Amino acid sequence: MGDSVAKCSWIPKELSDDSYNFSLYGTCPMEEYYYLREYLSNHSAPQVLIYSQQITHMINAEAFWSRSVYFHRMSKDDLQDLEREIRLYDESPIFEGKNFKTEEFLYQTFSPVKYSEAFFKGMLSGKRYQKNRHEYLALNRSKGQTYFGTAEYCDDIFDAAAEMKNFKADEILDVYFRKIIELCEENNIRFIFQSSPFNKSTYEVLSGAMVSDYLTYMDSIQSDYPDAVINADIFYYDNEYFGDMVHLNERGAVKYSREMRKKYKDIFEG
Repeated sequence: MGDSVAKCSWIPKELSDDSYNFSLYGTCPMEEYYYLREYLSNHSAPQVLIYSQQITHMINAEAFWSRSVYFHRMSKDDLQDLEREIRLYDESPIFEGKNFKTEEFLYQTFSPVKYSEAFFKGMLSGKRYQKNRHEYLALNRSKGQTYFGTAEYCDDIFDAAAEMKNFKADEILDVYFRKIIELCEENNIRFIFQSSPFNKSTYEVLSGAMVSDYLTYMDSIQSDYPDAVINADIFYYDNEYFGDMVHLNERGAVKYSREMRKKYKDIFEG
């Protein structure tokens, strides 16, 4: 599970026959907790859950409205549960001062304020359904994995990470990250956090203070949940393995997946 970096990096066919990539573009721990809870209410629990998350998605939820809510991925009950939770954290900036109930209503009712552009584009494009159907079937065949950047080489700098001078996890996202681990423990699921690489260009300009703060935070998670496995090391791949400034290309994803299969041999070959 995780965000788009995880969705392109973990290739199930390179790992094992019973692996599945359940990551989603732009998600952070807040949404992923509800998706995992939903999954467990409809399926038997997996033996292991490996979670990969970009550093930036521990401090913001920029795709919450535009992805998870826009596409009605979160149920109304889960949105109401989230609203009750966030009332406890008035200082969190992740919702950018938006009125939660108002935004929820506009999306739930498919208000023209939110959907008029998509509506008119849909009217003008007769191939929208066919394209979506093609993507859906492709994701089924790949067991959830897909690519975002497709360049053969990318040395662009990921500014959102490079501009971070220090790191402090958002209160709400920290709560939900812990909720995911606790939900795994309740269901006897082995939880592993595994970081993904930066491209070399970004890695070379990361703030030392930010990296130190982040690793200290992850050490605290490990201390609070000793049964979890927290592998949060910051590392890089050469720029040739990236399809854009954030996402691995196919060559990079194969390299990463094969390294992870070897690293977690007891899981994927056990």
